[in-house]
Amino acid sequence: MPRLPQEGTWEERLAYMKSTWNFHPFWKLLGIEPVQLGPGYCKVRVAYEPAKHGPWPHGGLLCSLVDTSIAMALYTAYGPEDNDVTAHATADLNISFLDSMQGDELFAEGRILRKGRAAAFGTSEVRDGSGALIAVGRATFLIRRRAQGGAS
Repeated sequence: MPRLPQEGTWEERLAYMKSTWNFHPFWKLLGIEPVQLGPGYCKVRVAYEPAKHGPWPHGGLLCSLVDTSIAMALYTAYGPEDNDVTAHATADLNISFLDSMQGDELFAEGRILRKGRAAAFGTSEVRDGSGALIAVGRATFLIRRRAQGGAS
């Protein structure tokens, strides 16, 4: 599982992430890109293209933004004590759709509320380019770790 460097500014870590990580093919298909990182925080962006995404944002796109922003925020929350983490996966995802978007950009800001050894909990807000709140969501991620003996 990829790791962010523990040193450097968050801007440097974001640049490292963009230059070295092989992002999930589904995120690439949708056009999701990370634009800001912080401790337990990630902001992602998608340039909305009607020819690609449809005449209005599908709920699946909004769910993907929520899921992705929280998953990436979890990456930022791993420290040296998490060297045995091999993967994390969404166990529960909930979203509330609040408004329609304006413009041609969507942003999702994911935050980790609590991270334990086996699970993490986060929230996300999806906004359009004008800052209007479009959707809110929360997710639970299960964290997989290497077995005590080395094999995963």
